[in-house]
Amino acid sequence: MGAAQEIERGSAGTAQKCPGCGFSQADFKKTGRLGCAQCYETFSEGLNSLLKAMHKGTHHTGKVPARISKLIERENALKTLQRDLQKAVQEENYESAAQIRDQLRQLEASTDA
Repeated sequence: MGAAQEIERGSAGTAQKCPGCGFSQADFKKTGRLGCAQCYETFSEGLNSLLKAMHKGTHHTGKVPARISKLIERENALKTLQRDLQKAVQEENYESAAQIRDQLRQLEASTDA
């Protein structure tokens, strides 16, 4: 099913227009593009399923250089382990805390070298 048909189906065939730019379903059908950011909200019912079919998801995450991505993943892993360590200590689960501490040390040492 085409994009225009998907939007038309989502709004039950009414002549819906975007309050921000006045763009209509017919305009979208002609151009294949939406008029403004508010169009995404106005025509969202039909667009969500359309975008899911066309792309990996409906949330734009952007691109991150691979080197920085690895650093971010490492920092997130360290924060998660530190949080888990604090929780284990608070719960007096010292055996688990020792394992988490060892994982933290290993992660810190592997990236320092």
